Amino acid sequence: MSPKSQYLNISGVDEYFPSNERKERLRLVLNQEEWLEILPALENVERFNILIYLVNYGRKAFTQIKEARDLSPGNCTYHLNKLMKAGLIVNQYHQSEETREYSYYEATEKAKEVIEALMG
Repeated sequence: MSPKSQYLNISGVDEYFPSNERKERLRLVLNQEEWLEILPALENVERFNILIYLVNYGRKAFTQIKEARDLSPGNCTYHLNKLMKAGLIVNQYHQSEETREYSYYEATEKAKEVIEALMG
């Protein structure tokens, strides 16, 4: 096992989430491979806050996220792309009869389960 994967082993995440109860809830939601995929996205406080925002408030447009988190457009794009790559959010397009097409971001079910395990 490489030092990095040993360090990130789900049984050794005291540094990130010290509560044993939280670690047990997290184990029910994620296997170690999934944990290793999402941890880099969750290590950044801004991405973590964006994810919590989307879990709490549902789908939001780019501008809404950018303004709610007081981010520059480039910074917001960077963090959203990291969250999408980790499979924690999706970017979808919607068009209604009254408005033009727009895109929005939404937390995935997996993200909702992770946040519930960590914050619940």
